[in-house]
Amino acid sequence: MSNSLYAMDTHFMVANEGPDPATQARMVQAAGYDEYYVTSDLNTPEKSLKYAQASRDAGLGFNAVFMRLDSAVTPTPDDLVRFKEMLEGIEAPTRIEFSVWYASMFEKVGDPSTDEGTLAWVKFLLPALEEKGIRACFYPHFGFSLETFGDALRLAEAVPHDLLGVQYCGYHWYRCDRTPVRELFDRAGDKLFGVNLCGSTFVGEGNEINGLNPTIEPLDVGEMDNADVVKALKDISYSGPMGIQGYGVTAPAEDALNRSFGALQNLL
Repeated sequence: MSNSLYAMDTHFMVANEGPDPATQARMVQAAGYDEYYVTSDLNTPEKSLKYAQASRDAGLGFNAVFMRLDSAVTPTPDDLVRFKEMLEGIEAPTRIEFSVWYASMFEKVGDPSTDEGTLAWVKFLLPALEEKGIRACFYPHFGFSLETFGDALRLAEAVPHDLLGVQYCGYHWYRCDRTPVRELFDRAGDKLFGVNLCGSTFVGEGNEINGLNPTIEPLDVGEMDNADVVKALKDISYSGPMGIQGYGVTAPAEDALNRSFGALQNLL
């Protein structure tokens, strides 16, 4: 497999609240990754632009911008202005990843009745993506209205477009899905635009780490079978980007980045 390898900025959140974006990007580059990644928001396009510049300055590609949409509200012209402002500072193959909730977490979780609001957002923003040729994917997230990979596929199928696809998130799949990954990847086909992985283990009640159960850990530990995921990706000749999730890891960011990079290389 020949995949670009990226690290998510989540390594510097929670217990690892970290340094400025430039320092973060240099640490990611030093660990061996090809690309960096930012969790941002439609209301803060300047954050995305800052991380894009930091990535370029460090000699890294800029893999993706993760943002959350609210299917309970209607997009406004101001939302489009901010979205276009962000897109002006990035170029393909950088992707946009859309997670979607309905007003807040745990509201209408995995509920298809929220699709209408989600698709209104996507159709509203799609012309701006078309202008730049930038792809976007639906990002499953535990506790959101878009929670599982199946939810993401349903939405992508509702608006067939070369620029719209899906993201596989190992942690969120492990926490709330568990459909065999080969089955999911076969369904996704060439709509699988991105993959992120981590180590993860379910722990007993009261043993949560940074509020997480299952945990998010470096890729070299945990009970989630990442070897099975990578084998399934090899079986479908997946050549897209592969990243490392780091939200809430207890290891220092530099240590977690290095350990996960080594583990990912071994899996590949």
